[in-house]
Amino acid sequence: MTDTQQPAARHVIPRDPFDDISNGAKMKVQQRGLRRAIAMNAVQMAREHGDKGKEPWSQNEADVVMAITELLDKVAGG
Repeated sequence: MTDTQQPAARHVIPRDPFDDISNGAKMKVQQRGLRRAIAMNAVQMAREHGDKGKEPWSQNEADVVMAITELLDKVAGG
């Protein structure tokens, strides 16, 4: 290459520092855990209201927890 030739300009993609990416991921996981805890508390309160508080959880109740969690995720925009 001679002095008059210039290398082609490279397009630089701005990137977030890894710490920012990691903190954002941690926050999303933590928020999802909180939404799941809210769903579990709601189902447990309903179980206690129906005098089933001491019985083992059924698959139907676990499905309700997942449905509530998914709805909360949608509301949260996640």
